[in-house]
Amino acid sequence: MAEQANFKRINFFEGFFTTDEDWNAAEAYHVEKRRMHNRVLHTPGVVPVAGGGMKVQARGRGDLSFEVTPGFAVDGRGNELVLRDPAVKVVEADKLKLPQTIYVAIRYFEEPTDFIAYKENPRFKGHRRIEEKVKIEVMAREPDGVESLELGRVRLEEGVREIRDALDPRVPGPGEIDLRYVPVAGYAGSHASPQLRVEIANGLSEKAVLAALLCKMGVLPANYLRGAVLAAEMLNNSNGVGPFNLADVLTGPVELEREMVEAIEKDFPQIAARKGFAEYKKSLEALTKVVRDRPRDADGAIGIARFLNASNQALTPLEGHRHPQPAVPRGAQHRRLELHSRRPPPAGQRRLGEGAQVPHRGPEGHVEVAPDLYLSR
Repeated sequence: MAEQANFKRINFFEGFFTTDEDWNAAEAYHVEKRRMHNRVLHTPGVVPVAGGGMKVQARGRGDLSFEVTPGFAVDGRGNELVLRDPAVKVVEADKLKLPQTIYVAIRYFEEPTDFIAYKENPRFKGHRRIEEKVKIEVMAREPDGVESLELGRVRLEEGVREIRDALDPRVPGPGEIDLRYVPVAGYAGSHASPQLRVEIANGLSEKAVLAALLCKMGVLPANYLRGAVLAAEMLNNSNGVGPFNLADVLTGPVELEREMVEAIEKDFPQIAARKGFAEYKKSLEALTKVVRDRPRDADGAIGIARFLNASNQALTPLEGHRHPQPAVPRGAQHRRLELHSRRPPPAGQRRLGEGAQVPHRGPEGHVEVAPDLYLSR
């Protein structure tokens, strides 16, 4: 469809003599409006929960073949890509110059079909349909994300004889399928109901208060939890959390909270001995299980939100606790932890991380350092 200032749709009236040009323009109007909607209100990528998620996976045949599961995606032009059946591809390593990274991509194209020619008048002939199709390609260059979308990549080296699923998806090795760079389709707004948004907001708010209180009592991992919870709150407040991604959003905070519980049991027995701590730990385990199950439907999301709230209730008596000094970890020398705004450390203090390494391993295995924590000497 040619570029134009405004969209024009066909308008029928009595006596309107239509031609093939009119009908094709009418069809093009709807196609272009649909593509514009996809470009403006969605981001290009694969829809993880549609069909089989269009996932590249090993076949276990001991060769360089792989399979792409059925699924749905949107490309950078706004085209809708539908893969209805599994697609199997074989990499021809003898045509590659190793070592080399190969990219699995999907591309949209159209093909005229259903040709017909009328015997009565051969001048009247043509294709009655345009079929919308997709093609799975193995490329030596990275897909542009507009005309073609990446579904995965594999690093091939000498000696690699089989394509395998990655043992550690975070760090795939040679011959293993790397799914880290697959674009995920997004959308504007959330599909969360008002009830779900309120449940999530209440649970996160209470969790942030609990984490802040434990921070004041000297539980360092609570500082990391509080940061993760505040980030989740921002997503929820901006209408970016719904049934589709609630479990993903809460995965980080839940894993950090589990680390915090371990630290409390090890270094803060006076907190672990408090009334309700055992029930709190039990509720957290229940929340962890339901989050790891990754439900994507509305009922599952409501269940997660209620488990989130339940995990906060058991330790509410802590809110009435106001200890004059932060708790001291068992077996540690007396030291005071203070939270300051981001500014140079006061005289006689050093920022954690300057002259000493104080690492904390986060849920994804990376090392984190608390940025605004000073240690009084």
